[in-house]
Amino acid sequence: MSKLIVDFDSTLFPLLDALADRRGDGLSYEACHTWDTLTDWEGGVDNMLHSFEKVMGASMLNYKPFPYAAAMCRALWSEGVNIYVVTDRPDHLTNYCYEWLNAHDIPFSQFLGNTPYKVYLAEEMGAIGMVDDKPETIRVAHRHDLPITSLAHPYSSTAAATLHVPVYEDWTGIYKEVMTWHERARNRH
Repeated sequence: MSKLIVDFDSTLFPLLDALADRRGDGLSYEACHTWDTLTDWEGGVDNMLHSFEKVMGASMLNYKPFPYAAAMCRALWSEGVNIYVVTDRPDHLTNYCYEWLNAHDIPFSQFLGNTPYKVYLAEEMGAIGMVDDKPETIRVAHRHDLPITSLAHPYSSTAAATLHVPVYEDWTGIYKEVMTWHERARNRH
């Protein structure tokens, strides 16, 4: 079975939507052209993390996954792709992630919190690739020749475009991309 690393926030769970609802000021993925934009809106990294903590609790259960994410994860699972969901969230903020994944019937082999070094984890596990939105993760994966893709958020699209990393408007494109990695892995064995 192939192993796939999938980031949680802004890849499966719409974190910025939850944050925008709490703030009530029009924050959106479309307006967030760089990762620093979010930090600037919040007045620094510490304030941003504090705001994230406010929406990473029970209220996150009110939000649906990105379009087609749950269905495409189930389809990948049925094709023999083991999904490892990872997040940079500190451990004390991961409990609701399990509940959210189960509530939306998103299959996963393991959920790993407090995982800032996702690329190294993917390499260590022998993963076929990654799905992640964070520009720095995209750059590191590319440097390590690890297949990676992302949803087409402006901040991830900018980083991906310079590296010729594919990004997709929704999870149907991600599914097709991951299936090419899965087929390649199967053909090698």
